[in-house]
Amino acid sequence: RVFLCHASQDKPAVRELYNALKSEGWIDPWLDKAKILPGQDWEMVIEKAVDSSDVVVVCLSNQSVSKEGFVQREIRYAYEIALEKPEETIFLIPLRLDDCVVPRKLKALHWVDYFGADKDESYSNLLEALKLRHDQKLKAEELEREKQEQKKQEAEELSRQLAVERTAREKAELEAKTEREARLKWEREREAARDAGEKVKREK
Repeated sequence: RVFLCHASQDKPAVRELYNALKSEGWIDPWLDKAKILPGQDWEMVIEKAVDSSDVVVVCLSNQSVSKEGFVQREIRYAYEIALEKPEETIFLIPLRLDDCVVPRKLKALHWVDYFGADKDESYSNLLEALKLRHDQKLKAEELEREKQEQKKQEAEELSRQLAVERTAREKAELEAKTEREARLKWEREREAARDAGEKVKREK
């Protein structure tokens, strides 16, 4: 899932990128014009889309980096989510649509230039980054499955141990009850025998 963060002025170039990514078949790109339905709260929809995305491609241009408004909120929001990701996770990918200055928060990330003579090569590099992120996602999911399976096994082992302990406790309680009943029976029989002996003595 790839969220395309961009300014409205860059819509034509971003739409081209959206169509290219969608044609790959294994990528689900998110573009507001293609995803937001009439009547929806577009700000809420966009925030949810960023939250659920595996990658956010921040499309930059001389127009977007200097523009005030929601696009800056999108970038900051995506940046804050990126800070919560494990190290080496590819989440934010700056993509320049022209020779603009990359914002300070994104300068530490290697960006791709989606314009000029190297546009095709840059697109291939973008796909390589997305494939690597896809592998990272699969690995994370596998680790999570292993973690859940381990928790399940530990829970089952604990359940077995508790069952064994419960069985042993019930057995011990049953043995103690049987012993008490046997002792009471013996004491009653001894008492009865003593009473019978005394009765015989009195009769004599």
